Amino acid sequence: MEKTEFNCNLCEGKKNSFLFTNYDHSIKSNQTFNIVRCTNCGLVYVKPKPSNMEKYYLDNYEPYNSTNKDIYFSLYKILMISFYKKKKNLFDLLKSALCQILYSPPAARSGKVLDIGCGNGGYLSVLKESGWKVYGLDFSQKAVNFAKNKRGLTRVKQGNAETLKYPDNFFDLVTMNHLIEHLSNPKKALIEAKRVLKKGGILAITTPNYSSFNAKIFVKNWFPLETPRHLFLFETLTLRKMIERIKGLKIVRIRHDYSTYCFARSLGYFLGNKSPINCCLMIIKIIFWPYTIFLSLFNRSDIMTFNISKVGD
Repeated sequence: MEKTEFNCNLCEGKKNSFLFTNYDHSIKSNQTFNIVRCTNCGLVYVKPKPSNMEKYYLDNYEPYNSTNKDIYFSLYKILMISFYKKKKNLFDLLKSALCQILYSPPAARSGKVLDIGCGNGGYLSVLKESGWKVYGLDFSQKAVNFAKNKRGLTRVKQGNAETLKYPDNFFDLVTMNHLIEHLSNPKKALIEAKRVLKKGGILAITTPNYSSFNAKIFVKNWFPLETPRHLFLFETLTLRKMIERIKGLKIVRIRHDYSTYCFARSLGYFLGNKSPINCCLMIIKIIFWPYTIFLSLFNRSDIMTFNISKVGD
């Protein structure tokens, strides 16, 4: 396997401690990857990085395929549309309040939004129906074609998160939903996102939380590892450090998610994906929801979202 030199993206440190060896759960292969922790700042990442990352994104990769039939996506769509309605009846107000509790939309008003790593465009389609002027970017041409041809999202294009070809101060909202952990240079992508964001605009980053309780108990079977596609595994502290080192960005809120999706998938991995567990994932998600809510209260759930304001250049 060809490999490339890959140092800590947070502090540029070259020294690290070995944590464990992992493999790609989605591809039947004997290929393994080393997970290490920077001895200086604590950032966890894959080292060395495979040189040809494209081959690890198969055609059946979930973010590239439609998930409109998922009950969670359907609920999200209903609540978000109600949240952004200008004229709300009583039922809309109730749904809007529930939306704020469950999802905490990063911006209260619609405007121009760029979703970096938009995948098949599901999230953007919801924002479009909610009144946003939507733009999307993804490195997969297949995903871009789906978003354009199946969802009618004309402003979606193929591109690189670390070199955004948009004007300065152009967007009211920039989102990175499960994107930053895939990038070779997350810090550069954050700087680019800040550049295209208007002053006072919001950058919303959602990523797995490696300081979660489930990451500790499932270890190699923790679903959000997604080795080797997730090159960096951020903890609340390490992502905070990276953002705070970029002048002009200010963290306004950190939210830890209630979703049980990662727990259910991790349990499936732990049981070898041969158990009836895979036939009743929805039941598991519902049963363990109180458990995930409890973890979120202590910032130990699987997914975290940072809302970041641009306060200057």
